[in-house]
Amino acid sequence: MDNSARFFRYSHWAMVLLSVSVVGCAKDKMMMDASVDRAMQAPMVTVAEPMAAMPMTSNVEKNSRIDVSFNKDIDPATVSESTFKVACPDGNAIEGAVTYSSSNRMASFTPNASLPAGTICTAAIVRGVQDTTGNGLEKSFIWMFMTGQI
Repeated sequence: MDNSARFFRYSHWAMVLLSVSVVGCAKDKMMMDASVDRAMQAPMVTVAEPMAAMPMTSNVEKNSRIDVSFNKDIDPATVSESTFKVACPDGNAIEGAVTYSSSNRMASFTPNASLPAGTICTAAIVRGVQDTTGNGLEKSFIWMFMTGQI
């Protein structure tokens, strides 16, 4: 085999290997870009219980725990009584304990005493809540529900 044929044969394989490497790197970069994009997204509340609905949920038990779930992992240090608030009626803060479970991405507010009967309550997750990469909520999540009479 002469040198030009050998050069063509080896340069052909070099181009194939280079193409495969470039495609593989591009795929890895796209995957890295997607994970970076997700990491930079603000966390959001995905579920609230009692349900955030229109018309508002009514007949909520007075001793109910109030829960919210998030779309991504949250820094537990940012979930507290100052970032998860409940007022019944609006403006009258309810004291309670706030916890966060990393296993199901759920924050819970447990009132220290029963909520007042037949009252419209407002619950809020405010902007101080952050995910594990430091991104905060874009806006507070606020919803209302009404406790039952009994």
